Amino acid sequence: MQTAIHLQVQVKSPGTIEIEHLSIPSGTIVDVFVILPETTPTRLNVLDIIDSTPGQRLFKTAEEVQHYLKAERDAWEV
Repeated sequence: MQTAIHLQVQVKSPGTIEIEHLSIPSGTIVDVFVILPETTPTRLNVLDIIDSTPGQRLFKTAEEVQHYLKAERDAWEV
């Protein structure tokens, strides 16, 4: 019958895992399964998605839009 031991260990730098257990004799070959903790997917804000695209947004604020539109309208009245 196979024996299983469940241990939680901290990964050390650079990605090293140490397992110490008195019931495992030195030199024993064992199978090790590493199960990573579940991570919650990062929810992105719509503006973050837009900012990450090439070209980004032309205007960052509503005030910038109003300023641009006013300048355009003023140009028409020449």
